[in-house]
This record gives sequence, structure tokens and C-alpha cells, in this order.
Amino acid sequence: MDQLYKSLDIKRGESLNSLEEKYKGLLSGQQYKLRLPSSLHSAGGLGVEVALIQLIGTWLRVGEYTKIFHSHQDPTADAFEEICLSMYGLTTLTLVDEITSASGDKVPKGMALQGAINTMESLKIGDYEKCFRSRYFGVPCIKTPTYDNEFHAPFYNGENIIDSDAFYKQIVKILENKIGEKGRKSTLKSMIDFRDLSELLWELFKNTHDHGREDTLGDFLPLNLRGFLIQQNDLTKDYLDIWCGETPSITQQNLRKNWKNNESKNFVLDISIFDLGSGFFDLVQTKTGVDANDKGRKAAILKCFEEGWSRLPKSNRGSGLTKVLQCINKYHGWLKVRTDNIVIEKTFVEGDSPFITENDINILDSKVVGTSIHISLRINPVEITASGESHV
Repeated sequence: MDQLYKSLDIKRGESLNSLEEKYKGLLSGQQYKLRLPSSLHSAGGLGVEVALIQLIGTWLRVGEYTKIFHSHQDPTADAFEEICLSMYGLTTLTLVDEITSASGDKVPKGMALQGAINTMESLKIGDYEKCFRSRYFGVPCIKTPTYDNEFHAPFYNGENIIDSDAFYKQIVKILENKIGEKGRKSTLKSMIDFRDLSELLWELFKNTHDHGREDTLGDFLPLNLRGFLIQQNDLTKDYLDIWCGETPSITQQNLRKNWKNNESKNFVLDISIFDLGSGFFDLVQTKTGVDANDKGRKAAILKCFEEGWSRLPKSNRGSGLTKVLQCINKYHGWLKVRTDNIVIEKTFVEGDSPFITENDINILDSKVVGTSIHISLRINPVEITASGESHV
């Protein structure tokens, strides 16, 4: 194995840019085994974890060789407990072909996933107090030939996503139990309208349900993963530097500068929606029929953010992504979308237009599987005075 496989090592302090460099390596034809840390710096905030999930999905789809996760863990269930508490860990342990221990011995999947069983069972029945960490919450929808929890969550009624009011009730319940520790729910409620958060998640979750479960021909994928992550982080200036990496984009530099210059805005609410399907662009291009050149690709992506337009036939949808942009703009947040060889990146500073333009779209050298949408919302601590007035 050592002669055939090169180790693809992921460090705890990966940045978006360092992960992009690893995407490029996946296209070289080299056979890789994957090594992951038990946890990521600042819980993989500001889109780092969802970028890692997309890298894992791309690795799984590239090449016909056996996909091996060579863990740092000992061959015991207890050793895998921490990595089971992350979405990237669940993704890897569930979808790889083989798992090996730190010493290279094969590990049964069932044993490695033992630490995730209670989490998944609790999620299925909506017992959120026993799911994930206090400020980290994920909903994985996984389908493989031998494992299927695609609709096993309170966000579904049968095979359909529940309506917006029912979804809102579930989000509030999550925040009460997980981000609500030590009064965190009341603190968060003073910073962001829960309805805004729920509507944003609902729209994006519906989007990946509609577009992340089938190929360009409309056939359902036998193996796919999609879901969402919510996490609240207290970001430091040092972490913003790590996140930007050595070669940050102009958008990332602007975000770092904007957040560093505003001492009161030291909380961020991270929201990630992801799938390992055919990819946003391929699905849209099939309907639009645009050319595959850079100009055509940008035109196809802009179509997705056009109010009233939908890829789905006979759909009365088409305003969902417009609503998402309006919400991000309201909280002066940051958006990153990664699909195929396309990245959309925008910081919504005060006075900016709540729209995506051609200037916000870049064509990269490397391609990825599926689509990831990451949103970071700046949320300000608010002090409620005795008179009922609020002050930032």
C-alpha cells in the first residue's frame, strides 16, 4: 500500500487557501490515503470545515482505487469518539472503503462509528440535547448502498422537507439545547432574528434537497451526502490570520480588515450547506445550455441568483437565493459558494448591493464535487437596559 498510496494529510489549522491547494493535487492521478485531525482549529469556522467536506467528497469520487482513511486513532471505539462529533468525521467514516488505525491495522466501520450512533439516533427523534457539541450542530443526510439516513430527521415528513413554520420550531429547539448553554440562546436572540436564521437555512436546505440528490439526467444518486452545519464562534484576530492563509483572496482580506477594525463584532454565526451531488453548475448548465467557457459559466451562475428563475420544471420557486442574499446583506455577512471550478465570494459591507455580480465570480484551475454554500454572519453583543432600550 505504501508504494501505491501517498498520504493526503489534513492539519488542524488548515485555511481555505491551503485546502484549495490540496484540491489541485487530487487531479494529478496520484492515489491517496487520507489522514485527518480529530478536530479543526476554531471548530472549522468561517467555512473551513465545509471546504474540507468537499475535499473529502472530491477525493472519494476521483479515481477507481480503494479509498482508505488512515486514522491517527488506536483501534478502539473510544479513540474515534472525538472525530465522530464532527461532520467531516462522520462523512469520512461512513463513506470510505477502508479504515485503518494509527498502526495500519484494519478497523471495522461499525466500531469506528460507535461514537456516532447515539448522536444519529438522538438526531432522528429530535433529542438535540444529546447531539454534537454545545455551539456546533449538524444535520447529515447520508445515503449509501448499505446505509440510509437520508430522511431520518425531524426536518422531513416522509420524503418531503417540512414547511417553514415547522422548520422554525426545530431551529429554535436546536438553539435552546445546544447554543443555549449558559444563557447562550438569550444572548444569541439579542443579536439575530431567529426567523431570519430559520428562513435562510430552510431555503438553502430545500435547494440542496432539490439539486444535490440527482445527476444531470435527473437520475437519483445511489451514494450521496448533504446536510447543514450551524456553529457560533468567538473569533480572535489570530484566527482571522490563520483563516486567510498565506495568499488570501481580496474578499478575505477585506473581511479580515473589516472585522479587525470593529472590536465589538467578535461573534460570528457560521452556516454551511453542502452536498456531494452533481454540482450546482453542471445542473444549471444543462437547463441554460450556455457555453462551457468562462463567460458562459458566469452567466449560468448569475441565472441562479435571478429572482423568479428556477432550474426545476414547472416550479413556482425561484426567489429562495434572492432571500438568502438579502438576509446576508442585512447582517453584513460573508458568502462563499464552491462548485465545479467556480467560486463565488462576497463580503456584504454596509452600503453594498444585496446582489451577486460577475465580479464576485472566479474561475479556478481545480474542480470539486458537489456544492458548498457557506455564510458567516456578524452578530453584535447587545445590552438590554432597564428601560428596554438596546445598545451595541
